[in-house]
Amino acid sequence: MLELGVLDRERLSQIRLLNGYLKRADLPAAFAVRVKTDFMSQQKIAINNRNSEVVLGFLPKQIMMDLLYEIRAPVLDVHMLFSDFHQEFPRMLRRVCAEATKLVPVQADELVFARGDACARVFFVESGELTYEWAPASRSSQRSRRLSAPVSGGSSPKQIVFHHTESSERDNEDDDVVNLSAGHWLSEAALWIEWEHCGQLKAVSQSSFLTLEVPDFISVVTLFKEARVRCVLYARSFLSSLMDLPRQSDVLAPLDEYMQLPSSRTTSKESKSSNALERSLAPLEDGLVTTGAP
Repeated sequence: MLELGVLDRERLSQIRLLNGYLKRADLPAAFAVRVKTDFMSQQKIAINNRNSEVVLGFLPKQIMMDLLYEIRAPVLDVHMLFSDFHQEFPRMLRRVCAEATKLVPVQADELVFARGDACARVFFVESGELTYEWAPASRSSQRSRRLSAPVSGGSSPKQIVFHHTESSERDNEDDDVVNLSAGHWLSEAALWIEWEHCGQLKAVSQSSFLTLEVPDFISVVTLFKEARVRCVLYARSFLSSLMDLPRQSDVLAPLDEYMQLPSSRTTSKESKSSNALERSLAPLEDGLVTTGAP
């Protein structure tokens, strides 16, 4: 309780500092009100987060991990792979919830990311409403896009090359803007390859994400042999599906199945794509499959 009292004093001190700063800056009244409103909203979010951290800090580690598992696993469960983890590898998913996920609040009208931003996390919408708007690539990158698979060790990245034509960038204009809410996820590709956002995400209302941090996820999953193998099977199906799309996006339709390996290609063009996929997955498999099991 003493620590919570310290947080309240910090909050009052910050409010006084902000009021003094705005008064000295002599800003327009409407803008000053907007700043104060956004500041108060952010403060409430920050206080809630810090209170949660304080409460979790009171708990023994195992109880804390159990609590985060009960709260966060249902958010991840909307995704096929993590639903399977929930059923078949609950102890692994328990560690993922405690060690590889973060709760990230955002305010209304806040820009979460924009096209070209580097991405090393998957976003699971926990609450609120957001809008994702796909943006076309710049003219210099419109013909092709290279994405590198994660590398284990010091070897250079293997690359998949996605070929685009100017017309394909304009296909599916009805899908350029997508409304998102709880149960949606974004930027799944960041789990399996180096990824840059393909559009912008903006909060319509106060919202929150559960983010899956890719480096932390890999650190956990490499400790569980059968889960590693499951990840490789899923990654193969996901990347094969990604390569078949006319354009890349942070919002993709979920896979129907991933336990069946992609069928072999027949045409010369498709054969090259398949070979590129095999090369790109080699370091992923090295990182996930050949790491020593406990």
